[in-house]
Order: sequence, then C-alpha cells, then structure tokens
Amino acid sequence: MNFPLILLSTFMLQNLASEDLNTIECNTKMTQIMKPMYPRTNYQGFGTVQFDIDKTGSVKDVKAVQSLCAVGRDENGKIELKECPFFKANSVGAAKYIKYKPPLDQNGDACEISGKVHRYKFTKYRVKDLDYDDFLLRDDFKNRDNKYKDIPVDPGGPILEDLNSYMDIPAINN
Repeated sequence: MNFPLILLSTFMLQNLASEDLNTIECNTKMTQIMKPMYPRTNYQGFGTVQFDIDKTGSVKDVKAVQSLCAVGRDENGKIELKECPFFKANSVGAAKYIKYKPPLDQNGDACEISGKVHRYKFTKYRVKDLDYDDFLLRDDFKNRDNKYKDIPVDPGGPILEDLNSYMDIPAINN
C-alpha cells in the first residue's frame, strides 16, 4: 500500500521539477553584428530573421521570417508596407555572422536560446531624426511641401541605416 503512495509522490515531484526548468530564463547580449548587403532593388524595407543561439553564443538554424517593402504613405503620412522577397536572402546571410555572449540562465549555467528574432532595416538614405519605422521615399523629394522638405540627406549609394537602426524583437511563438 505504501508503494503506490511513494510512486504518486515521486511522479508529482518530477512534474514540479520539470515545471521549474521551463521557467528558467536564458539571457545574453549581442557582441557582433554584420550589416547586410543592399539587394538589387529600388525598394526600402525590413528583413526579419529567426535563429537559435547555442551555448557558445553563435547563431544556428537561421531562416527568413518576413520581408516587407515600403511602398508609400497612407493619408496620415505613415509608411505602408507590403510583403516582398527582396530582403530575405541578404538578411539571412548577414545574420549568420551575428555573435552573442555565451547565454546564461539565472543560476549562471550555460543554456541555449531558441526562436530569437532580429529585424534589419534597409534604407537608401541616411537621415537623422527619422523614426525607426519610417523611410524617406522618392515621393517625399517630389512633394517638397511635406514635413520631409528640410531633412538633410547624406547622398550616395545605397546604405544600411546606422547601428541604432538594429532592433531585437521578441521571439515568435509557433
């Protein structure tokens, strides 16, 4: 009669221990990022990738999650985005070179992170004081009566926005 009671209590303790393991958070910090090459397109937009971080801080299993092109502005002046294929390959290629500090859990033990998401911004013009989710479009140059008429623009070839344009966003739960 004691055997079923011992078996039941062991099973309950095992479930509690496994629940505690699932709540341990694993944290790290990015130490290296590579700017992706600008693709052969006149569009600007975002390329989003998802990857795992191993115990050494290297990324693995990089895959493209989304590519969005800025196609214009709505009646309120906000950028309109639509799905496009242009930024996927270059985002994946650059993400393979991202490095992190070795991830540690709350106990200081090495751990792995799954489903980390990173979004690259591809813009043709380096513009200061422009929100992260905004772009300077060709139509903005044509319409000199808008709020962008006095923005200083660094001319030149296609470039990626400065380091402050990189953004880590929460993992996508599938």
